[in-house]
Amino acid sequence: MDAVAQRMMKLGGQVAQRVMHIEGLSDPYIKPFLEQDAKPSTHSWYPSAKPVVEQEDADSPTGDEAGAARSLPGKLARHWHQLVLGAGLLAIMLSLCLLAARRLQPAAVPGGDRLWRAGQGATRHPYLYVSYHGNHRNIAAKGVNQIYRYSLALDANNSAPVHVLLRTAAEPTRLLRGMLVEPQTGDLFVANAYYDDSKLLRFGGCNALGQRAFKERVAPLVASSSLVHPYGLALMAGSLYATTQDTGSIVGFNLKSEGLTGIERSYQFGRSGIKIAFRGLASFEGCLYAAEEGEGAIFKLCEGHVVATVPLLKPIGLLIDEHRRLLFAGSRWSGRPRVVAIDLDTHQIKQEYRHAGMTHPAGIAVDGDSLYVAEQDGLALLEFDVPSANFTRVVLEGLPDDPEWITLSNC
Repeated sequence: MDAVAQRMMKLGGQVAQRVMHIEGLSDPYIKPFLEQDAKPSTHSWYPSAKPVVEQEDADSPTGDEAGAARSLPGKLARHWHQLVLGAGLLAIMLSLCLLAARRLQPAAVPGGDRLWRAGQGATRHPYLYVSYHGNHRNIAAKGVNQIYRYSLALDANNSAPVHVLLRTAAEPTRLLRGMLVEPQTGDLFVANAYYDDSKLLRFGGCNALGQRAFKERVAPLVASSSLVHPYGLALMAGSLYATTQDTGSIVGFNLKSEGLTGIERSYQFGRSGIKIAFRGLASFEGCLYAAEEGEGAIFKLCEGHVVATVPLLKPIGLLIDEHRRLLFAGSRWSGRPRVVAIDLDTHQIKQEYRHAGMTHPAGIAVDGDSLYVAEQDGLALLEFDVPSANFTRVVLEGLPDDPEWITLSNC
């Protein structure tokens, strides 16, 4: 489209220049169009024309000739230069419109799909948080039970990570899973998935070193809570929701309540003899999206009811890109491990992201046109280009434990 717009602008400029530099009837290019009328224009904005005084002469048309000159073809012949100049200016305006439209045009990607580029004004985050499985790679050392902050700069792999959580003895962390930053307060919510101590914790804003102090235990709120082995987190309508891997539940907690008197909502799923193990969770336009490995699907829940099902084998992490209206989902199915971009309106897969070194995509984050994926088996953080699906780089490698979830941060 850029080539078309540039061609139109060049052609329009040539037409306008041709008209603006015409002097009299000497130019053979336009002489055939002027033979019907040898009088220059009297309009002051036409640079090569000089005002003339209308007067009778031997060559002036009379009678039928004057009537013909006043007819529509005659008027067009008399004002040809205005029409040509107007056409040239119109071509220039159209070319400018095409160039402007080109900036908003989605980039073409393999398979015929087109995903929007975020543009130069898109927000970029300098840091990425990573939660780790814990108690997995090194049982004796209990693994990594901390949130690590990494720089997204090109030399990120050479910088030491910041230990984000300033923990307390009263609320130890172990087997950390999903996490998210609350937009309004900047607080960090973390899911602690240890079997005997399942809970959701809130940490405050960053200090000068990028660390966060513990603020409160958000959940569970009741003794018989369904919050057992939580994984994914999502915010919706003032509540914090969490998926569970052991109870087949999605549990919601009212963040506006104080103390342990808040309301706990629990959506129960499952059938007799079939374990429901929810993983990733996301929210969009008043509905929740939950990944369930056993069913091989992503459930869309509105007001606690399943209203749609998107098939995807072994889904794990979920992330909503509101700007593009896409749901990114990771799949660890051995037959085709990948991350897919699902249209939130049609529930169709628009794009997929694959790499030879990606066999277990877990956490997902999108920053502008960059898609970050935590590769669990390879202990690495990978980056893809969102619109083209091209692999960009290995951001981090040699991670100390299995990465679970990732989220972006400004501090």
